[in-house]
Amino acid sequence: MPFEFKRKGIDQDWIGYIFSIYSVAVIFGSPLVGSMIVVLGRRNIIVFGMFCMGTSFIVFGLISETQNKTWFITLSLVNRFLQGLSSSMIQTTMYSISTNFYPDNKESMVGFIEAVTGVGLIMGPLIGSFLYAIGGYQFIFYSFGFLFIIASAFVKGIFPESIDRMGN
Repeated sequence: MPFEFKRKGIDQDWIGYIFSIYSVAVIFGSPLVGSMIVVLGRRNIIVFGMFCMGTSFIVFGLISETQNKTWFITLSLVNRFLQGLSSSMIQTTMYSISTNFYPDNKESMVGFIEAVTGVGLIMGPLIGSFLYAIGGYQFIFYSFGFLFIIASAFVKGIFPESIDRMGN
């Protein structure tokens, strides 16, 4: 993404804001998600979070066609905020599932989630570089986006209904 931003002439300050707004969304979204788990159900929140994350990846591929710098920055900020909210839905709910479903192994489960997150942070750029070499900038985002959307369709089948009632 930084190369795309530079190609469009976006200055460093805006690039920093675009990357930072993700964390702002996580900060605001996580407590909200935590309070909505009981109302909406864990599986529904994960499905919606994964679907939104996939959609935001696809949108990043689409907005690369935007030539107007102001629109590009605005759409990037909004979309990156959506990614942060999506991440808060997925992560907060996964922590809720692991600590409620495995009360005797909370620490191990949190460690496992962190390890999987670390693997994703390592593999994401590696796979992204490979996809970039195959199909370019948009191909990366479309690939990851459709992968998340397709995976979201299977979440309800993977997780038992009982996780929606745990800890309530």
